Amino acid sequence: TICLVASVIGPVVLLLRSFLPVISVSDTFFAALFSEMASTIVAEKPQHPFVTLALAMGIVTATTGLLELLMGMGGLGRMVQFIPAPIVSGYLAAIGWIQIDCCAKVMLSC
Repeated sequence: TICLVASVIGPVVLLLRSFLPVISVSDTFFAALFSEMASTIVAEKPQHPFVTLALAMGIVTATTGLLELLMGMGGLGRMVQFIPAPIVSGYLAAIGWIQIDCCAKVMLSC
């Protein structure tokens, strides 16, 4: 359900909130990871599941943003040109597999 909601509502929100020349897109890899994290947290039955999920996702998002900011300020973006195309293809294939795996677990209640 989380994957379905994220894939339907996410692009609409991003489309309405984007300004030219920058158009935001959702990152399906993180949607899959967040759905896996959410199902793991809910399976442990915390006292306040929504607060726990919101806090966990906030911490992960803030940490990711901080790391990306530090890497950008350090000029590490130039290193991307040295990554071979097969590595990028394998990374994208792994993202697809993780998304399929996570969504199948949620939909099939595995």
